[in-house]
Amino acid sequence: MKGLNTARILGLAGLTMTLAASVVAAGTVYSSQLKDDPIITANGQPAAKIVVGANSQIADGIAASNIAAALAQYTYESKAVSTVVTGLDGVSCTLGGATGSSGAGTCEVSNKKVTIDITVPGQLANAHQFKTLITDSVDKQLGNRMSTLSEDNYTADMTTSDTSQILSPLRGALGDNARSRNLYRIGENEFSPFSTAMNTPVRDQQATSDFTYTAQQGFWTGTGSPSYDGGSGVYFDSNSQYRQVLARPQAIAYNVRFLGNDYGIPVCTATNSSGLWATCKSATDATARHRVAIPFLGESWVISEMTAPTSSLNNTNGVVAGGTIKLAKEADYRIISIGDEIDAGTFKVRLADISVAVGADNTHPAILDVLDSNDQVVGQIQVTPGDTYTYTQSSTGSSIKVHVYQTAGGLTLSAKWAEIAIYTDEIKLEDGKRYNDASSDDANWQNVYASLLWKTRDGSATNGQPNSLREIVLYVDDISNYMGGDSRMKAGDSIVFPKANSVYRLTYNGLDLKSTDYSSLRVSSESGAALSVDPTSSNTGCGSSGTVTYQGSFIKITSDVTGGFGGTSSDAMNSYRADSFYVDPIGAYSNGTGGSTSSTTYGYTLSDGSTSWTIYNTSLNSTYTENYGYYSDAIGLGDSVSNGTSTVYGNVVASFNFTGKTIAGLGFTNHLTGTNGFFFYNGTSTAPTSWLLVPSNWTQSTSLGTVNSMQGSYGYLLAQVVSTNTTSASGTTFSQNITYGTWSPVIFYKPAGCSSYKMVTMGSGTTAGANPTPKNTGLGATATTPFAVDTTTVKYDTVGPSTSNAPGLLKFFFNNSPMNMTANSAYNAQADASSTNKVIGEIVMQEDAGKHNTQSDQRVMLRIPVYNLTSNNWNFKSSDSATAYTYYNAMNLTDTSGASVNIAAPYELPLYTERGTKVTGVSTTDVTIMAAKTIAQPMFTFTAASTTASQANTESWVAQEGDTKTLSNGVVLKVVSINQTVGSCTASVKAGGAPACTVTGTNGVSATADPAAALSRYTGSLNMVISDSDPDAKTAGAVRISVGGPLVNSLTSDAMKSSELDATYFDQQNTLIRAFGKTIVVAGKSGSDTMAAADAFIAQLSAQ
Repeated sequence: MKGLNTARILGLAGLTMTLAASVVAAGTVYSSQLKDDPIITANGQPAAKIVVGANSQIADGIAASNIAAALAQYTYESKAVSTVVTGLDGVSCTLGGATGSSGAGTCEVSNKKVTIDITVPGQLANAHQFKTLITDSVDKQLGNRMSTLSEDNYTADMTTSDTSQILSPLRGALGDNARSRNLYRIGENEFSPFSTAMNTPVRDQQATSDFTYTAQQGFWTGTGSPSYDGGSGVYFDSNSQYRQVLARPQAIAYNVRFLGNDYGIPVCTATNSSGLWATCKSATDATARHRVAIPFLGESWVISEMTAPTSSLNNTNGVVAGGTIKLAKEADYRIISIGDEIDAGTFKVRLADISVAVGADNTHPAILDVLDSNDQVVGQIQVTPGDTYTYTQSSTGSSIKVHVYQTAGGLTLSAKWAEIAIYTDEIKLEDGKRYNDASSDDANWQNVYASLLWKTRDGSATNGQPNSLREIVLYVDDISNYMGGDSRMKAGDSIVFPKANSVYRLTYNGLDLKSTDYSSLRVSSESGAALSVDPTSSNTGCGSSGTVTYQGSFIKITSDVTGGFGGTSSDAMNSYRADSFYVDPIGAYSNGTGGSTSSTTYGYTLSDGSTSWTIYNTSLNSTYTENYGYYSDAIGLGDSVSNGTSTVYGNVVASFNFTGKTIAGLGFTNHLTGTNGFFFYNGTSTAPTSWLLVPSNWTQSTSLGTVNSMQGSYGYLLAQVVSTNTTSASGTTFSQNITYGTWSPVIFYKPAGCSSYKMVTMGSGTTAGANPTPKNTGLGATATTPFAVDTTTVKYDTVGPSTSNAPGLLKFFFNNSPMNMTANSAYNAQADASSTNKVIGEIVMQEDAGKHNTQSDQRVMLRIPVYNLTSNNWNFKSSDSATAYTYYNAMNLTDTSGASVNIAAPYELPLYTERGTKVTGVSTTDVTIMAAKTIAQPMFTFTAASTTASQANTESWVAQEGDTKTLSNGVVLKVVSINQTVGSCTASVKAGGAPACTVTGTNGVSATADPAAALSRYTGSLNMVISDSDPDAKTAGAVRISVGGPLVNSLTSDAMKSSELDATYFDQQNTLIRAFGKTIVVAGKSGSDTMAAADAFIAQLSAQ
């Protein structure tokens, strides 16, 4: 016999990029110095940083982003993959050779191969996923099903300091209310683009002293208070168009907060003569003149205008809302002299002159010629410093936005200059107004408003004007209108923000459970089933004293989980487990004892130790009650007997084998005949006192005189209508002990290894499960327990582990007086109200639905009514044509102890419980439930709006030791070794003979990769783009990719100075891609040239 150890397969190096190749393009060359310096390491991690000049143009930033994106797709993480080998039990070594000799043989494994299925899953780049619970709010603290605790709320007042905590961005727009407080924030720790921007300082490089800020962005969403089926939070919606778990946001917001100090970005970077920061001493002190670039909605925008609110704020802690700002996107920026041009694409702008001083501020507007593509002057404009002028050509409708930051009105032409930018866009954000003054009928922006929060630097009672912009907020004022009239989100629905030029996307993914996270539970009606039952009273071990056949109408409960039921000592199954079990809601009428039956706890089990009998149970037709209760007759199923006034339909057939037995002295003088037996009674047929069942092989007669005698232990008095009757049979006392209207429900289960079922009595009399009186704490009110008293339970730990305070249980409640079930009952809500008189019980499934406040395991209960509509059938709805309902006790969220549940309510299907269990079908004879093995969590995904998931890829690979394989994304797998153990093979051969070894039984041997997916996207930080002002930009010995020319990127400038090249290089060439030491320069003469250089660089990387 031989065995194989688990093989190890190790996924090794991913894409190790080197720069030894040359690119055939003007000004493009790589130095061979970098052939041993990877950009992506052998472990799949980024080794290079991409450096952009702090003064770079937008095009440089785009080029750097494109390079970063190209490198990111090659990053990965690898892990060891092992194989699990199965099917070795049948492998053996058959030895042969000449007999009569001894010797040792060996078995050599000559071929070692494994088959591996490799799946590279689809990935969403830069995605943040978060989860909560069903019946929870989306707020600061997810998963506690609360919305009013301090842990759930962000502070939303205007006076609390924000220097050491994050406050609600809606406090200025909506005030201090639940909508402002109940928010979930996606910030720099959750969304990597926010982290990248936060790690890139915002610098005012034209300020007279150091003014550096940190931009902290966030995307916010929130819902109302949780309510099951209440239309708020993350909840089950029973509306016919949904009937699933929905999410209903009530708030969407985006903010950027300026940190690095305690107040934000000041209007002025120096005080005026009065010590004020809101009114500048000189225009050159204004932040809006300094081209301060901030991250906003995924792009870089410059602050082009700032107007602080005029309200008073005499402290440095709080904020006020108000003011106006303008943000712009620059396409080009230059300082030009008279006659110089700046290219704006369709038009060019040429500085014609600088005007003489005008106005009280003695400003010098720039006089600009607007040229068309043929260099013809098509217009002349005059732009005051700090203003943006939009020129529109009347003949074509083409336009251009020109912004002048500063001018110099010197005495000579050479002394005159203007600092000019071409804007592609400029927006106005005014506190409390729509984005960019959008109109009320603008479908994209009509619901998006701005909120600007300001602080006071050096605030005091005498100098209290707000002067520093602390926070920019965009928020949706009417979420329902923004989402098209309905804010409810089904699984797969998304919200994009903003609608026009969308930047962010929030998707509701639905529940996180897969099909394998559910087990199938079926409750079915089983009419006329026959069970082989162990007659012994013990609930342990398998019986050995023979069996009886128990036949009747049952409720069968089945799960696809092996051993899904039972397993605890307090369980009806006494620590045994079973895949299914049966319930007889009636059991036997009496607990009759006498003779040899007195030792058994099952009064309806009749056995003499050698004879097997069939016992039929009763499904009563409750229509025929009269004044002597429910009849049990033995004249055949469906046959009838009349008492002269009413007809009673028979449901019980007993065919006891009484061959050779006799009866005498019982005093019965009358009998009725039927198909399968006799009914003997005292009194008259119209007024019987008691009934006795006798076997059909008795001789028919008008009296018992022809029947000799019968031992008392073999007779069975099934029903007494009026009173207990004690009679004598050969000196043995029969104690009938029948209580009017009493059932004794029974559970039948078959332990593993046993050939017959065991019976467990649920109880009788006042014990729950048999005639308990329902309380208002039961069906019809908030309930801590579903029954008046404790009841027999069957553990179903699929829906709640035994360690839970709300373990998964199946509970049973039956009563042969249907009216008792209807008082204050949810079942009265049935479409067929009259059918409630036929509800004789219910099956309750208790689940652990998870956390509620401090309670970690809150119970909920799913309820299945049981009807007795026709003879010999149990049913689960009132009629075939009736609407299918299920009933559910949801959490009582007002009880913060987590102990109680809400009043049971009816729901049409499908229904989801707060655990995630799904009721999929209810018919008269079947109930189907998909039981959640784990607590379901509704899931959300936040991404950039343009992000799409990559396609998953699966392939099989048959490999042996040393084999390698490169996957589609460049990741390399290598089988390092396949370890095996070969057992010894001993042969008996003649001297000089050779042993022979034949390996057999290998057909069933297989190897499965564990885990199946060896590769995943690199999950570490991918913050590869940094500024040339970042200390890490010039780390010695590190590979750096410098984007942009020497005039805007100091790292490029340093690199070129180390070679024969200088800035005049770009007088001859448009692009440069070259390695200078460990610095790779990717630059162009213009912004578009830099982007072309980046494209060429990316193409060369992809080709390696």
